[in-house]
Amino acid sequence: DPIAGKEVTTDASGNASFDQLLYKTYYLKETEPPAGYLLNTTLQKFRLKTGASTFNYTFENEKALGTISFTKTDLSGTPLNGGEFTLTGNDYAGNPVSMTAQSVSGTVTFYNVPLGSNYTIKETKAPAGYYKSSTELQASVAYNTDKTAVTTVISAATLQNTPIPGVSFGSVEITKTDESGQKLQGAVFTLYTANGQPVATAVSNASGVASFNQVAVGEYILKETSAPEGYELNPQSINISMNDTYHLHFTMVNKQKPVVPV
Repeated sequence: DPIAGKEVTTDASGNASFDQLLYKTYYLKETEPPAGYLLNTTLQKFRLKTGASTFNYTFENEKALGTISFTKTDLSGTPLNGGEFTLTGNDYAGNPVSMTAQSVSGTVTFYNVPLGSNYTIKETKAPAGYYKSSTELQASVAYNTDKTAVTTVISAATLQNTPIPGVSFGSVEITKTDESGQKLQGAVFTLYTANGQPVATAVSNASGVASFNQVAVGEYILKETSAPEGYELNPQSINISMNDTYHLHFTMVNKQKPVVPV
């Protein structure tokens, strides 16, 4: 069959066509995705017969994006919140990429990173009470073997910080509930300095608890910055004075959003 195994390439408008096909059954599939996209594995079957001379099909592709993450701790292995990290480099097409992220509960994550073989990650701001790490991490995002997914590689799984001598640390824990006392997961809290600079972010777990560990002595403000799904944001601000090695605990309540009649 002269058409069997024939390949065509989409043009600048994203179109490709096969012509002079015999009246019979065919299978159509994508064998190579556009650069920067994942392969669409759909196998499209169609049959040409008298009176049906043209078939039109649309194949959609997802962007090939990866997630790069690593752990942030102190020298003893205790997870650290906050700090600021920057990922820079060029993607597969040579376009510059620059992203920032914070450590949340000891994990730094960069989402939606395009294909690229030589990204650099630097700490640009240390968590409060710690020296900034001079270690640079190298990372990459690449296709898997059949280009249906991506794989990520990072040069180290953990980045550590050295505490500044003489600085004491405490911790802050906040429990998130609804008005009946039921614990709520998924609330995002941000800890700010007294002058409004963000320090760290934490998310309430299945027990409704969000934790900020290794918080340096000082004055802070705690706010809910994203409410659990189905609940209203609590506008309350909590002023915190961290002294010595305090362990502070607070509770914040959310109201359910009103049900809108359909």
